[in-house]
Amino acid sequence: MGGHGSRHRVVSWTNMNLTWETQARTQGGLTLKLIGRLDSATAGEFDSLVESLLAELGAGSPLVLDVGRVTFISSMGVRSLLKARKAMQARGGAVQLIHIQPQVASVLQMANLYF
Repeated sequence: MGGHGSRHRVVSWTNMNLTWETQARTQGGLTLKLIGRLDSATAGEFDSLVESLLAELGAGSPLVLDVGRVTFISSMGVRSLLKARKAMQARGGAVQLIHIQPQVASVLQMANLYF
């Protein structure tokens, strides 16, 4: 975890449906690794985490969401992703999704969303 010799803070959180861990990246951005379900049971907590992370991100820095182990995303999860994207764009940054699995990609495509 983290870069070679770089300082970073790791924040982890778990409930029955979703686990996440933040990892520092170069150029002031953060990677947030998600595991589990992003749905009505977890979306509010995800929103709160993203809001708290905004203070750590420099203007124009990316928030990278590693969704490779997200097994399900509901409309509330999609809403949370849109909310994060809007907040990042207001700061001159962006949200990037990486390792998108087919079950998540199909939901995003149905909503006509591309990250």
